[in-house]
Amino acid sequence: MRTLLLLPTESYRAPDFLEAARRLKVGLIIGSEQKNPLSSIHPDGYLHLDFEDYEGSAGSAERISKSRPIQAVLGVDDATTGLAAFIARVRE
Repeated sequence: MRTLLLLPTESYRAPDFLEAARRLKVGLIIGSEQKNPLSSIHPDGYLHLDFEDYEGSAGSAERISKSRPIQAVLGVDDATTGLAAFIARVRE
């Protein structure tokens, strides 16, 4: 299973989510609002999104999903939960 995890760049929760995904053997694509320094090393694993632009973010998720299918979308806080629901709904 591959999940799009909407994770604010400055989140203190990032290590916990990454560790949980590793333990559960869940593939992740990290969507964040600022470009991640590691994105150049693993570009398919990171997606730069504007959390306030629901339509644009859904389009970006759809484009990456063509090469790396996404089965689930998860927001981790108040700022990302609405966007996660929107992206999941658009993908139905």
